[in-house]
Amino acid sequence: PGEGVEGSHDDTAMIGHDMLQVLTFFCKRREAAYDSQLSNAVCPLFALGLPRGVVSSTFYALTSAFMPTLTLPPSTRDPVWRAAHSEFHLLLAYHDPILSQHLDRACVDWHLPALPESEAEKKQRIADEEAASIV
Repeated sequence: PGEGVEGSHDDTAMIGHDMLQVLTFFCKRREAAYDSQLSNAVCPLFALGLPRGVVSSTFYALTSAFMPTLTLPPSTRDPVWRAAHSEFHLLLAYHDPILSQHLDRACVDWHLPALPESEAEKKQRIADEEAASIV
């Protein structure tokens, strides 16, 4: 039993090391700053148990072909993501208006991407929540 726990810790450390190497190589090659979205995108490839070289080449190909905005700075990327999600909303409204209407009623702004909160937005949200709890 002890060996299984130790073995899983070693595997986790090895995956973490491999992930660091893949993302470091990717960021240097693309001349891009690291962003947590990169980790979110590469994790599923490691979860498949693929070797680091395969993960690296697959990740590079996927981001080049299907996620070109992933390496943009957030000030540029966020408006692009909002526009893409709005286009998806329009496509869904055209092809499946009943589902679109249901989602619009059940969850306002469901079609907008969940973007990370800036520090100013976080402070404002906390202040709004505190003010709402007082009233």
